Amino acid sequence: MGIIIDTFAELRELTSKKEEDMANVCFICGDIRENLEKSSKNYLKHITKEHNIWTYAEYIIGLKFLDPQEVNAINSYVIGTVNQKAISWFPHAESDENEEEDESKEE
Repeated sequence: MGIIIDTFAELRELTSKKEEDMANVCFICGDIRENLEKSSKNYLKHITKEHNIWTYAEYIIGLKFLDPQEVNAINSYVIGTVNQKAISWFPHAESDENEEEDESKEE
């Protein structure tokens, strides 16, 4: 009986963590709501205008229908990374961990 309760507690914790991430982390760049708001950016505007997930999905789907003769260098690069299932072309946020590592190297 204890194993079942522990399992449900773990599942509840994982679900809670996922919901917290969905509400506070940009899916595209991985920036955290708190960091955006510290730099005077509106989080909701960021995830709906600047990094709207559906705009990225539309772009990827649109690439599938491009005539190969009309593909420019940028689109070619993105097509290649998408085909490799890589996300290196997505924008990414500067993490606090990198800043902490840089500060510790300076000391």
